[in-house]
Amino acid sequence: MKNLIIILFAVSFISCKTVYYQDPQPIKWPALPSFPKSIQGKYPAFGEKNTIIIEKKRLIVAAQGKDSLLLQINKDVVIKRYARHWVISLFSKDQQAWEVYAIDNNRSIKILQWKDELENTMNAHFGKTLIARDEENELIPMDIKRREFRYILKNHFSGVNMKN
Repeated sequence: MKNLIIILFAVSFISCKTVYYQDPQPIKWPALPSFPKSIQGKYPAFGEKNTIIIEKKRLIVAAQGKDSLLLQINKDVVIKRYARHWVISLFSKDQQAWEVYAIDNNRSIKILQWKDELENTMNAHFGKTLIARDEENELIPMDIKRREFRYILKNHFSGVNMKN
């Protein structure tokens, strides 16, 4: 679990297209008030020591020669337990929306990865537009209900297994 945040950032940088959500997911579900003690500490990333610092209420990403990124829990980061997953929502200031990651009981970190025809598949399944695009053909943050998120989590999230 210590490598969790490192993997989350790596997955977000590697993925071709990230799907954003209007709200931390799942909506109307309680959030944890702080990071679990088991993942608090300092972690290396991007070839540097102490790049990621997890404290009780915040996450700091520090890069040499650059300003640190400070993420505050329950403001920039929301952690929820749902459908046998830890669901972590990170606020993207650029998108004014949330990136959502999930960790299952097998320690696999998952994200909704964009695949061709995904918007058609999901929109057809739910009989409404869940995934839409703006005038520049960019994805618009999804506005979904908890039951819709559960289906998406179960059927369309994929990722990296952290078992050694």
